Amino acid sequence: GAMMSLNYTYDNIYLMDLTGRLDGNSSFGSDSRFAPFWSVGLGINIHNYHFAQNLEWLSEFKIRGSYGITGKADFPAKTARTVYTMNSDYVYATGVGGNITAMGNKKLKWERTKISDIGISLGLLGDKLRVNGSYYVRRTLDLIADMYIPSSSGFSSYKDNLGEVRNEGVEVSLKTMILNRGDLLVSVYANIAHNKNEILKISESLAAYNDKVNEYYKTKEVGRDYSKALTKYVPGGSLTSIFGMRSLGIDPATGDELFLKNDGTTTYTWDPTETVVIGNTEPDAQGSFGLNVAYKNFFLY
Repeated sequence: GAMMSLNYTYDNIYLMDLTGRLDGNSSFGSDSRFAPFWSVGLGINIHNYHFAQNLEWLSEFKIRGSYGITGKADFPAKTARTVYTMNSDYVYATGVGGNITAMGNKKLKWERTKISDIGISLGLLGDKLRVNGSYYVRRTLDLIADMYIPSSSGFSSYKDNLGEVRNEGVEVSLKTMILNRGDLLVSVYANIAHNKNEILKISESLAAYNDKVNEYYKTKEVGRDYSKALTKYVPGGSLTSIFGMRSLGIDPATGDELFLKNDGTTTYTWDPTETVVIGNTEPDAQGSFGLNVAYKNFFLY
């Protein structure tokens, strides 16, 4: 690969970063081995303006924003290449045989993510209180994930590009020093994040995978051969969607649960071919909080 980076600062107030790079990786198919990536970032140190330097309670106030495209390549080489192992335990009349030990995908392309980010950094009360917040939108193109296939093929899954996924979220963190007396330092911190994941578009291979899931259900006896819905990937849903039939509750006349089918009719039989997105395993918010204590050379986190 090759990379170029440019950083510029004017009067320690206006900040700019530019990067550009070209990367190649043998983990991908021969037709998509190289991909270009770039990013641009801008920032303003408001605390370095003349009027802000007289504010004793303000130690930092930075506004920043960035946009760029990154790539993901942390996959083994066998992700794109089918690997054979010679089997010398038995010699056939035509020679030594071979076993497929890894199912590759020569059409596999780089997973690229377009990232937009805007945020602020605040330092208050002599830096005793620090607050960071950011809002981001990440749109992943050619998302790489496992495609699950019948084990009769000799493998349970292989890697493929699934389509486009959008992540949008907010992150906020806070840290404050509550005690600073010589050798004793005590600080608390907290952070919280919210993320929404949405599938924007699915690839042809993923649409075929959804069809295979439906075909699998058709070969099974409803209510007997399976107890839960297999994951499918649909535009408007997410990678962590929960699939199930919509329930109308218990029918008081029969005591049985009543389900709503996709065509608007009702049934007493749970049928996974009629499942839709009914929830999500991703929480509305997640985060952490804690206490840090330092006394001389002893630390507690």
